[in-house]
Parts: sequence; structure tokens; C-alpha cells
Amino acid sequence: MEGGVTTLFGHGQTEWDADFLFKKPYTLFDTVEFMFGIGPQWAHVVANDGTTDEIASEAVLDFMYWPWPSRKDGFYLEPSYDYGFGRGHDQSLSISAGLLNSIP
Repeated sequence: MEGGVTTLFGHGQTEWDADFLFKKPYTLFDTVEFMFGIGPQWAHVVANDGTTDEIASEAVLDFMYWPWPSRKDGFYLEPSYDYGFGRGHDQSLSISAGLLNSIP
């Protein structure tokens, strides 16, 4: 399980997203892992014309690469797709990438 909060700032608009994902891990190779996740998302948008809240669903794919045998440091790539259930059925596609560091 994974929870997260994200904020986006734009011209005259602020958006806060909170999600809670259920993820299933798979080991593809000794150095490569994959996780599929799905779960609910809540978006709170404050704009010049008012405030809106929307419930959405989110699906993510996590690819993790551990180049060293100690598996303390690595890299990840996470594409995600969101589908809103409110008026307009907003959709978004995003990709995150970064470094992984395990904490003992």
C-alpha cells in the first residue's frame, strides 16, 4: 500500500491531489522489479472562479532498477494514468523518474 500527496501550482490555480494505491510487486530479474498499482484519488482545486473537489481513480506502473548487488541505491520510472469521475471526466497521464535509496 502506498499513499501520497501532490500539489500543482499554475496561473491563478492551485491543485492538491491525495491518493492511496494498492500495489503488487513482481521481481523480473535480480536487478529489475516491477509493480502495478491501482486505487482512489481525491483532487481539490482552488481557482479564480471557485473551489472544486473531484474523486478519481489512478493506475500506475513502477519500474525499479537496482544496478548494484547491495540493492541500496537504484533508479525508478513510474508512468501513471488518472481518470476523474466528476463533470468533464478529466484525464491525465504523467511520468515520474528518480533515484531510490533504501533505509535500513
